[in-house]
Amino acid sequence: MRVFNKPVRSSTYYKHAFERLFGFLALNSKHVRLMVEAETTTFRFLRTLIAEEAGRQVCTPDQASYEGEQILALLNRLFFLLEENLENHRLLINLAVSTGVWIADRQGEIKELELIVSGIATFANLTADRQELEELYEISLKIMHAADGFLKADIHKQSPRCPWRLLCLN
Repeated sequence: MRVFNKPVRSSTYYKHAFERLFGFLALNSKHVRLMVEAETTTFRFLRTLIAEEAGRQVCTPDQASYEGEQILALLNRLFFLLEENLENHRLLINLAVSTGVWIADRQGEIKELELIVSGIATFANLTADRQELEELYEISLKIMHAADGFLKADIHKQSPRCPWRLLCLN
């Protein structure tokens, strides 16, 4: 059984994944404002994916950076709001890693690494399969190259657990 789903960038996968995540949020009326913001953010992102899939648009690096970062910020917020269970956790980190790869494939920059690095580490800890580990290594390299220059500079050097350092170590 594969513990890591290869990064998926199809609009259908994202649409169904977000519907599942939003279903959990919809149960709590406190999250109405977030739901509206989330639906707007995901609508823009899905529209971009659908246009790319249809060959009507090529996403620029700046656009990939912006739209991808919007999705990563949303995933981070959802991570802290959704109940902790294995299904939600895997779905969130798979979406984060997939979004990171999507940004990297379009030469965009990633400014938010935490959930992506967590995802890579989680998948690495769940498998001993050589091929899956090689895939994760390649993904890690893509993410490292796409990381924002400020993150790479690691000027604060205060936390040994910062996402950039953990990515480098992994």
